[in-house]
Amino acid sequence: MHRIMGIKGIDLRNNDLMRLLQTIPAKGSAQSKGPNDMGYIWPVSANEPALNNLCTDN
Repeated sequence: MHRIMGIKGIDLRNNDLMRLLQTIPAKGSAQSKGPNDMGYIWPVSANEPALNNLCTDN
């Protein structure tokens, strides 16, 4: 149970960091990502608009 809570906490932390446009820290072999780096916000998959009618182009 404690491990599951820890994993959920990490997910919430990353969402907060992205919402506040802060750097996501490095972990393991992955490098840290700043708000201006490629890959900070992941692209929507190509089939998402076909499956989700709420998904529209910006």
